[in-house]
Amino acid sequence: MENDYLCSVKEEKRSSAHTTATFGDNARSFNQHYLLTNTAQHKHKTIMANTLKYSVTMRGNNMKPEEPKKAYATLQSSGIVKVEELAKHIKDHGSVYGRDVIIGVTYALVDCVKEFLTQGFSVDLGLLGVFKPGIKSNGVADGERKDSEGNPISGLKAFNSDDIVGMHVNYTMSKEFENLRSEASFSKVATRKAQQAAQQAQLNGQTTADWTPAEEEEEEETNP
Repeated sequence: MENDYLCSVKEEKRSSAHTTATFGDNARSFNQHYLLTNTAQHKHKTIMANTLKYSVTMRGNNMKPEEPKKAYATLQSSGIVKVEELAKHIKDHGSVYGRDVIIGVTYALVDCVKEFLTQGFSVDLGLLGVFKPGIKSNGVADGERKDSEGNPISGLKAFNSDDIVGMHVNYTMSKEFENLRSEASFSKVATRKAQQAAQQAQLNGQTTADWTPAEEEEEEETNP
């Protein structure tokens, strides 16, 4: 469970711009409270019913750097559910098909969807949403290339299939996924940087942990 130890966070004016977390039975007396999960427990996956963990960091607007930073939430990933685990989950929910059949269908579905996408079709998978193919190409400017006689030609004429450098898939979710907010509850936790600092402090027998908030802003944004 999550109640391994309680950490409260308070901002302090320090030359190093660090934040201090204080642990102990009296942690509830501080302004902010966070439940920190023991790192070792993350190795054992436990799916909590419709509860999402989020942390909060201060972020600025790169388009408007003069504006003050604001507090924003960042989802804390619970991990990745692989197809084998998903198949078992479906089976445990009463499916008449075994895990091997469910996994086999997913592989066949992928092969067929790829086939239609590479033919230019969009694939509507009903409640799962719509998958639509797209392409990426390099631009060709007017006069950038010349014809066989050495005369410059327009970009439209010069462009050919070799300038198409990749394909991608655009996903449009179905209405089934449009209102996920109403089906989930949220639990505020410390940032991963704070959790790591707290874990290390506890292992070292310390009662406080320091970390730099500026570092965790970037980390939380790139957290899978």
